Amino acid sequence: QLTFLGLSNVVLGAYTGAVLNAVSIVRNVLSLKVKYTWTLKLILTAILIGPGLLANRHGFLGVLPIIGTTLITCFLDVENVVKLKTVYIISQSAWIFYDFAVQNYVSAATDAFGIVSNIIGIITVRKAAKELDFERAMELRDALFELKENLLSKYFEYFLSTSLIEIVFK
Repeated sequence: QLTFLGLSNVVLGAYTGAVLNAVSIVRNVLSLKVKYTWTLKLILTAILIGPGLLANRHGFLGVLPIIGTTLITCFLDVENVVKLKTVYIISQSAWIFYDFAVQNYVSAATDAFGIVSNIIGIITVRKAAKELDFERAMELRDALFELKENLLSKYFEYFLSTSLIEIVFK
């Protein structure tokens, strides 16, 4: 996907976007192949910012995708799904302004679809977490109730057996 979006940026003369997409491809491959450390993040960020700024022909709008791509680069290894999806929404929101500025409507549509799907993903994850929390709470409640019943039962058995033994030996 990044390859085609990068090529469309080249065709439209949107070189900042093309450079960022190329570096993002390298970033994605590296994040799968090697340990994704802060050192690697800093190196990739420098590669994003330097050439991205040099290729920028669109002023502030050309800086927006640099900011968005840098955010993804820094938070790509976040384990919290909601946080990662939020970073993607912020990044894609920055990119969409750039896409419209360079008239790359295919990329804008891709980013809009990404934003919507990440929002749906966040809602789905949060709903599942609430349901899981509710189910887990019910399981814990049932387990505690069963434990209480067992403890009461054992207590009464002990109490009754102790009382009967004492009665018998008195």
